[in-house]
Amino acid sequence: MKIRTVIMLTMVLTTGAVAAPPHVVFVVGEGEYRSEWSMPALADLLEREHGFETTVLVDRRLNGGPGNDIEGLEALEDADLAVFYVRFRQLPQEQLDRIAEFVEGGGAVVGFRTSTHAFDYPEDDPRAERWNDFGADVLGAPWKYHYGHDSRTAVTTDRSTDETVLTGVPEDFGVRSWTYHVRDDFPPDDDLNPKSVVVILRTPPPSFHRGYTAQQYLFF
Repeated sequence: MKIRTVIMLTMVLTTGAVAAPPHVVFVVGEGEYRSEWSMPALADLLEREHGFETTVLVDRRLNGGPGNDIEGLEALEDADLAVFYVRFRQLPQEQLDRIAEFVEGGGAVVGFRTSTHAFDYPEDDPRAERWNDFGADVLGAPWKYHYGHDSRTAVTTDRSTDETVLTGVPEDFGVRSWTYHVRDDFPPDDDLNPKSVVVILRTPPPSFHRGYTAQQYLFF
């Protein structure tokens, strides 16, 4: 999975010539899958083997709830890509504003696993309506439940398009996984066309990319 992840990140950032190394900002905060270890390791790999510039921002409180605080989000201002691995965050408004500015400005986003349920504000919090739907609205994948810790995924990729994101990915492969089941009405039909290709075929697909703004593609 590490190789496929690096391929996907590389293809996002190398579709055009750039004068400076691509800048990837990792936004990390969850207390279940040790992303505070895996994301710095991935950042190191991108720098060491691919020449990227990376910034890793880790929440000072890994478990979700009041007190979540990811310092340094101003790094998104010059980021070419933001990689989110977060779960049930309750960030202060000024940090949400940084994320909103990047996403709504057309910044490219990669969302890992728990980022489908990135935020979890109480229902009476005015931020809940917008941010608790981050997975559905931005990534196109609202979390429902996962298939259990003993499951495996047999993957068949969609080769009906010329999307370069599949470069280097085998047509068929199996992985040890406990993938998420999302709501039955996701991904939306608009995401299932050749311009917003489903990368891995399944109902629901465990990985796909979609457009959120005219300037960007999102990968999940």
